[in-house]
Amino acid sequence: MSYKVSLTQAALNDLYAINDYYLAQVSDKIAENVIYNIEASIQNLKDLPGRGTIPIELSATGVTRYRQILSSVYRITYRVEGNNVYIVMVIDARRDVATALTRRQLV
Repeated sequence: MSYKVSLTQAALNDLYAINDYYLAQVSDKIAENVIYNIEASIQNLKDLPGRGTIPIELSATGVTRYRQILSSVYRITYRVEGNNVYIVMVIDARRDVATALTRRQLV
């Protein structure tokens, strides 16, 4: 079964911010590679969205509707609803997912 993968506006904004950071701080080529790798990881969720793990910070509080996969130093956080996968955020892997979701009023 193939799932439909969609990015929320917040997740798109995260990708824009990541791209802008690498464009300003490193190089166009690195920015392109980082975004390409993140987008490839996201597209892989079409076939197997259950492969992601529940973030430890969330499972400790009983919140289990979000999962995550890693792409380089980024956490891609998403939820599965029926045949849809919604990417809710893409953040630095060192950040706390629970805090980030709370700030975005998703928890």
